[in-house]
Parts: sequence; structure tokens; C-alpha cells
Amino acid sequence: MELERPFDMTGKVAVITGGAGVLCSTMARALARCGADIALLDINLAGAESVVSELTALGARAIGVQANVLDKDSLIAAAQRVMDTFGRVDILINGAGGNKKEATCSDALSFFDLPAEAVRWVFELNFIGTLLPSQVFGQLMVAQDSGCIL
Repeated sequence: MELERPFDMTGKVAVITGGAGVLCSTMARALARCGADIALLDINLAGAESVVSELTALGARAIGVQANVLDKDSLIAAAQRVMDTFGRVDILINGAGGNKKEATCSDALSFFDLPAEAVRWVFELNFIGTLLPSQVFGQLMVAQDSGCIL
């Protein structure tokens, strides 16, 4: 049995990085069903807009915003768009991230042979790509004296 609305998120604004991806779009749908307004940030604007179409069909208020989680200026511009549209940020889900084959152990590539540049790329995407959105949107949350970062 699926609960229609297990939590009431009406009036809350959720920002989701990596919003066009499978996991984050699923989280966006769940939050929208609970009444949250959604801002999907993704480097792939067309993908984010596709998910936005699904969310608005559910009756949610949602926007897609092109943003690069490794570019603070891009995130500042995205935050401004979110604030202009919704006026606040209550939830940040740091969902952007990933891996690459060259940074993954396999039968052909042992831990001892992982190229530092490939591992550095994965580290930057997953660590810095969480740090920067947390700084930008966290500052807004501090100013409004509330918020949650995941």
C-alpha cells in the first residue's frame, strides 16, 4: 500500500542537485507528492525540464535550473533564480555526483594502478560538488534561520 502523502511539505522549498538523474528525480516526485515546491538543478537543463514537466503534471510548483555543482558562480545564479521564484530554501539535497570507469577497480585495473587524475575527478565531483552547493544554499538557510541539508 502506497501512502498518498506521508508528510505535509506544503510551503517548503526543496532544491535538488542532480535533479535530472534517476535517484534525484524520484526524490523530487516524492517531495512534490508531499506538497513541496521543487527546484531541480542539473548541468543537463533539458533533463531537468523533462522532470519539471512530470512534477507540474502532479500539480507541483517546480522549476529546472541549469547549474554546475563545481562552479560557485553558477550556483549563486541558480540560488538567485530559486529565491526569485520561491522566496526561500528549506531543503537542499546534494544529489549530483558520479563515478567514472577509470577510477574504479576491476579485473583489468587494480587499486594500485588507479590513475590519480581519474580519482581526482571523482573526488572533486562528489566532494566539492557537495561542498559548494552546501555553502551557497546553506548561507540562505542561515539567513532565514532554518533549513536542512542532505
